[in-house]
Amino acid sequence: MCFCRWSTLCVPFRFISQCVVVVCLLIHYTIKWIVPDCCRRRKRLTDRIILITGSGNGLGRSLALRLARLKPILVLWDVDESANLETSRLIAESHAGVVVHTYTIDIGDRTAVESAANDVLGIVGSVDILVNNAGTAHGKYLTELLPGDIEHSFQTNLLSHFWTCQAFLPDMITANAGHIVAIASVAGIVGTSHLTDYSATKFGIIGFMESLDIELHNRNVSGINLTTVCPYYLNTALFKGIKTNYHCLLPILDADYVAERVINAIQLNKDFIYLPRMLYFLLGLKGVLPFPIIRYMGFMFGAHTAMLSLDSAERQVPLRRE
Repeated sequence: MCFCRWSTLCVPFRFISQCVVVVCLLIHYTIKWIVPDCCRRRKRLTDRIILITGSGNGLGRSLALRLARLKPILVLWDVDESANLETSRLIAESHAGVVVHTYTIDIGDRTAVESAANDVLGIVGSVDILVNNAGTAHGKYLTELLPGDIEHSFQTNLLSHFWTCQAFLPDMITANAGHIVAIASVAGIVGTSHLTDYSATKFGIIGFMESLDIELHNRNVSGINLTTVCPYYLNTALFKGIKTNYHCLLPILDADYVAERVINAIQLNKDFIYLPRMLYFLLGLKGVLPFPIIRYMGFMFGAHTAMLSLDSAERQVPLRRE
C-alpha cells in the first residue's frame, strides 16, 4: 500500500521536474537564437566529403560553387550529365585545387543510388555531409497530373532521401559524426495550388527529417546533425517567371542567397531554417489562426496564385530542383 502511494506521489513530481527541463531548454535555445551567427563557433568544412544531389543547376550549383571556397571534397550527383560537368568546370575555373567527383544518376532510382553510393564509398570515402537538394515539380492541377507525374515527384523529391540516407547513414552512425541536409520548402508546411504532388513530398521530407532525428536520439547517436531548409519560391528554373505580391515582405529568393544561408546553417549545426526570416512569424500563425485566415493570407501574398503566373508551356515540363 505504501509503495502504491509513493508511486502516485512520484508522478506529479516527475512531471514538474520534466516541465522545468522544458523551460530550461526554452531559455537555452531562445538565447542561442538571439546570439548573432557571427559570434558562434563554426564547423570546419575543409577536406570534408560533401555530396550534393541536383548539383547541375540552380541551388545545387550555387551550393557547390560556394562550398568550393571552403576547400572540401565535392561529390556532385545530377541526372543531367552536361549540366553537372559544367558545374565541375566552373569550380575548377574559380577554385583551383578543389577535388570534384561527378556522377550522372537518377536519384529516384533506388538501384542507381545504391550502385553510385558504393562507388563513392569505395573510391572517395565515407560521406561527411549529405545535401539532399534535387527535386522536381510539374505545376499542374491535381486532375491534370498523370500517374507517372505523381510517381516521378515522389521518387525524386521524397523517396530519394530514403535511398541516399540508407546508403550513407550507416557509416555516419559508426563514426558518430556527420551531417544530413534536406532542402524542403514552405510548400511542405503550407500547401498551395498546382503543387499537390510537390507539396505532399515536401511535407514528407519534413516528417522524414523529424522522425530521423528522434530515431538517432533513441539510438544515442549524438554526433550526427540534421538540417531542414524551408525556402520560399526561388528564382531558379523550377519557378522561372513566377510572380507574387508584397516582395518587400516575402521576396522571390535568389539561389546564391539561399546557398549562403544553407552553408551558414551547416557550419552552425542549425536544425531548421525558414527563408526569408519573415516566415518564422507568418508560419507561426498557422498553429494559432483558423485555417480560412491562413488561406486568405496565402492569397494575399500571392503564394496560392503564383503558379498561375507561369507560362502554361513552362508548367507542362518537369523541372529539376533549384
